[in-house]
Amino acid sequence: MNPKELSQVIRGALAERAADLSPAQRQGILRKIIASTELSSVIADMQEPFFKELSLFDLWTGEGFNSSLVKEKELRPSQALFLYESLLKKTSLSELLSVDQLVKGVTCWQIENMSPISFLNVFKVFEKNLHLLSPYQMNCLAWKYWAISNTSVPSNLLALLPAEYLESITGSRCVPFITSLRKIEIDHFILNAQNKKAILEKVLDCLVNK
Repeated sequence: MNPKELSQVIRGALAERAADLSPAQRQGILRKIIASTELSSVIADMQEPFFKELSLFDLWTGEGFNSSLVKEKELRPSQALFLYESLLKKTSLSELLSVDQLVKGVTCWQIENMSPISFLNVFKVFEKNLHLLSPYQMNCLAWKYWAISNTSVPSNLLALLPAEYLESITGSRCVPFITSLRKIEIDHFILNAQNKKAILEKVLDCLVNK
């Protein structure tokens, strides 16, 4: 089967069974296509199981990449990191982060170096994609927000800071705090046992004194 025929198969019947193929089989199909076909010409129709098999070298050598090509793709963290850094050179931050999966590729250094205005402008993108972020990224968001405005840090981010920072949650801030905890997986994002205990104590304190 020649590369053109394989490309057509990826768009057709094989697309429905891609997840059933082994990584080796998917790699074999990709190698055949990439050998004689421009990657960007088939990537839009490439199913996630195939796309996630693309190496960073494939992405690096591919031409004509833009954020719209990966808009509906699930990315590995390493792919997101590479594409975010590559596309940021020619794409605005707001446009780049309109591709939800690319938030996986934002580093702590990049978060720290966003201007206050830029950070606040794109924060809603991070907020709606908390499930895609790593504990490390979440911690960086919390500290960045605290540095910009320590009186308005979202409660779910405040919970990620050291236990003593929870002391600012009193009165009218209690209900938003308890509600916001539903947005994060505490066991995943909060690794420090002391912090978990402090959060539980603060919740109980809020309930008792509401």
